[in-house]
Amino acid sequence: MELAGRYRLEKRLGRGGMGEVWRAIDADEGRAVAVKILRSTWLPGPDLERAKARFRREIEATSQVSHPAIAAMLDSGDHDERPFLVLELIDGEDLNEVLARRPDGLPVEVVIDLGARIADGLAAAHAAGIVHRDVKPSNVMVLPTGEIKICDFGVAHLEDATAGLSSSNTEVGTLAYMAPEQLDGGQVDGRADFYSLACTLFELLTGRVPFPGANPVTVIAMHLSAHPPNCRSLRSEIPESLDRLLLDMLGKKPDDRPTDVTRRLRECLPITVAATIRTPLDGLASAVAFSPDGTLLATGDRTGLIRLWDPVTAVCVADLPGHTGPVDSLAFSPDGTRLASGSRDRTARLWDPATRQAVAKLGHASLIRWIRRPVRHRGDPRRNEINSVAFTPDGQCLLTGSRGGIRFWHPVTGRSLRLRVQDISVRSMAFRPGTRRLATTSDYSSSVWSWHLNKAGGGMYSPRLHYGGVSQYPHSLGAPLRPLHAVAFGPHGSELASGGSEGRLRVWPMSPDRFPVDLDGHEGAVLAVDFSPDGRLLASGGRDGIIRLWDTASADQLVSLTGHTGDVTSITFSPDGAILASTCSGRGGLLWSLTIAPRRPPPGTERARPRPSMVEEHLAGEVLALGPNAFTDGFAVAREQCHEGDPEAALTSLRDLLPYFEESVGADHPASLSIRVCVAYWQAQAGDLAEAAATAEQLLPELEDALGPAHPTTQAARQGLKLWRL
Repeated sequence: MELAGRYRLEKRLGRGGMGEVWRAIDADEGRAVAVKILRSTWLPGPDLERAKARFRREIEATSQVSHPAIAAMLDSGDHDERPFLVLELIDGEDLNEVLARRPDGLPVEVVIDLGARIADGLAAAHAAGIVHRDVKPSNVMVLPTGEIKICDFGVAHLEDATAGLSSSNTEVGTLAYMAPEQLDGGQVDGRADFYSLACTLFELLTGRVPFPGANPVTVIAMHLSAHPPNCRSLRSEIPESLDRLLLDMLGKKPDDRPTDVTRRLRECLPITVAATIRTPLDGLASAVAFSPDGTLLATGDRTGLIRLWDPVTAVCVADLPGHTGPVDSLAFSPDGTRLASGSRDRTARLWDPATRQAVAKLGHASLIRWIRRPVRHRGDPRRNEINSVAFTPDGQCLLTGSRGGIRFWHPVTGRSLRLRVQDISVRSMAFRPGTRRLATTSDYSSSVWSWHLNKAGGGMYSPRLHYGGVSQYPHSLGAPLRPLHAVAFGPHGSELASGGSEGRLRVWPMSPDRFPVDLDGHEGAVLAVDFSPDGRLLASGGRDGIIRLWDTASADQLVSLTGHTGDVTSITFSPDGAILASTCSGRGGLLWSLTIAPRRPPPGTERARPRPSMVEEHLAGEVLALGPNAFTDGFAVAREQCHEGDPEAALTSLRDLLPYFEESVGADHPASLSIRVCVAYWQAQAGDLAEAAATAEQLLPELEDALGPAHPTTQAARQGLKLWRL
């Protein structure tokens, strides 16, 4: 069957109460995708219409979630009056499979890292109005790259999530992670997902669920009334902070459970950051922005020139002339098809990054419709200089901000939407991810204003100003008339950072049960702030010429970066968080390489394909077939080092042994060749996939000549090479 003349269904992966999930081929892109479609067994009538409406609500909600830990939505449509949803296809293994190889529990630091990423993804889903309702190890996939994906969102729970269990065990397996309110048939919200996450993390740490039982009745009774066991009593090296958090997450009542799970998990495993200057950027850059896919870096300089760079090589790939004044702000549209720039020449411009051509020139001259709030800058000759540009999260509107107000534009054509907010001075703007909530700062005020953009007829936006501070807090961010220069939301909208004069940097939680936090360190005004894509780091820069990186969980300063010769005017993280780009009032910009510890993921490869345990069993057999001697005993020691989680030490031992093996039995002997393949696999387990791929690629011709293409050792190297190249 083919959907929309494009998606060819190949294999059904699972079926739920309402929908089916298929593996499909996207004919236009030539790639495999996952297609979720309403089941064809529904009979015409009210039930079918309700199912369609529910499915479409799921499509709408899924389209609003963008997070590295959640499968991306690629497309949607209808086929024979049945709605369907196209998602990226996940190829990896679930946490049940990972745990099967470590039945006594995974390393504590691995579980904390996994838990923080899962909690981050769930928080993003909750912010979009989605409750997973079935969080458990089999619904979390680990990709060969080390990424994780939370699977099976929405109402259709797939049968393959519990494949291999009897019907009674399937029921118990699902019950093992369900919150009490789910079992009681009560109202379910995101706190139920965090209860299920606690059950999942408990199992990953100890090898057992917190409430095991021989039958469903026992399991339900324990969820409803039994106190959860102390995790540290089962495994002493678990930190007390993690043990306490799991007990809090397993609270019987939703109100007893924490909502800041990601932050508390990260506090259980403090991070360190090392940063080095990757390369300088030539020119007089004063603003910077990454494209959503990270393949382009845009800078705007004080002469009005915009440049596009390859962020990997730091090579300028295009110059975009047009502005006649300094460029103070840049922003890519969410889909990356447009670049907006704002300049002191009183214009904004829209560019097509693909063709490197200007699309439209936007001015701040005319006034059509407004909301008025008196301020002190009437008659200011700089009132129409554009300080900030921002796209709405859905990409359907472009906003430009100046001391004279905010204007609204069509994001593709640049046509004015005949809407303006007048007499609200704007220095910077930021949208809360996944919402229409806008925060702005001003040169003339010490408050961060929170706006809400209502969708009106014809898709037009209309603004409504909420006076006061951020969220529910009326706190001022400083003395009256002291300006605020920068504002940024965290990647999932849970917190907002603002920077102002006299080194003031404040983080505002978007939750009424938390208070703002002041971060002290800058000696001059803070001019730029940005959160890392995973929300673990906050970067700030200002007039002291120093960039500071902060741990958002602990509010500690991790590192200060020096290298600029003037005020730091703009900073931004790359989409993968590995590069930080910054500009200054001196000459040029800088790209910084970031190394964050603990590494994510730690030694990897509880996930490699083919599975290391299977491959190593064959490779070890080839070596140990030589019989007991000093060489094979040394190999056994190295193998044990790898199994104990120290692949670097194992690699050192293996490289020391290899010359003696080759001298003893020959370089083309299966044992010698197997050791060299082991080197590649253990390089992958140490996290160096590029080096593993290079080793396998160099070795593969020798294996084919010496052993033949069908030999298991040759196949192991070929399969490993295919995996590591991904």
